[in-house]
Amino acid sequence: MKFITLLWFLGLSLFNINSYSANLEKEYVLFVGNPGGGKSKIINSLLQKEVAKSGLSIGGGLTKECALYPNPNGNIVYIDTPGLDDVNTRADAAKEIEKALKQNGKYRIFFVIDSNGLKTRPADLDTMKIILDAINLTNIEYNIIVNKLTKEELSEVVKDNNAIKLAKSLKAGKYHTYNIRFIPMDLNVLQGNKNFIDFEPEMMEFLSQSSVSIHIPQNCIRTLDGESQEEKLEKARKELERLAEVNEQVRKRTEEAKRQAQEESDKETARFRAEQALVDYRAQVMAGGNDYMGMKSDFKREKNNGCSIF
Repeated sequence: MKFITLLWFLGLSLFNINSYSANLEKEYVLFVGNPGGGKSKIINSLLQKEVAKSGLSIGGGLTKECALYPNPNGNIVYIDTPGLDDVNTRADAAKEIEKALKQNGKYRIFFVIDSNGLKTRPADLDTMKIILDAINLTNIEYNIIVNKLTKEELSEVVKDNNAIKLAKSLKAGKYHTYNIRFIPMDLNVLQGNKNFIDFEPEMMEFLSQSSVSIHIPQNCIRTLDGESQEEKLEKARKELERLAEVNEQVRKRTEEAKRQAQEESDKETARFRAEQALVDYRAQVMAGGNDYMGMKSDFKREKNNGCSIF
């Protein structure tokens, strides 16, 4: 009896443990950014496994759709996403990123950007703003990873207040964060001699714990169209120019129609006047003929009376 009770207790305990594990909220570690930043390589390095396509790609990024990679050691799910910088694939990439944001749970959002000589690329700021604008929440927490820094760039970052200056330059519209970390360039990885990045302990802690997170309900994601505000304004400007041109064409056609109508009206008026003049002329002729006949009768009568005016 005691043996049976022990088995029942152990079974109940295991059930509770499994239920607790299953009910733990998943944490989505979302990597977003433009092609070439190194998102896929970071995910592969975290999992120590080649799960995401990474490397050189001609004409655009290798990642074409949202891909979820669960960490077998916990409830963490890494999400790889396509970049928005490619105009030809932007619409599809935007849909995939929107899908990635609708997993309904806790997120750690990492924008991964290439060091680019520590110069801020407008395309990276546009991408950050477009994605953050899609999250319909008041306070949006996110992180930035500046990837593949050279030794010179790393030494420059630590000088004076350069890290703060860089952080300020990465302000995307109303969005701003100081949660920024740097990953140095690994030539062995770039040259294909090594598959994975060897993260420093501080970076590993940042990727898993010390970075900021945010809970995103599924219904708090707006439609993501992939266009920046500047592009929308430019499109609106061109549309206004097109409408102005159409209005000008309509105005010209209206004026031409009025002119033609006036000409037709003038012709009709002239025709009416001509007809009226003809009627008047005929009336005058008829009246003149009657006078002539009357004068002829009077002359004949005077002649018969012996009178002549000749």
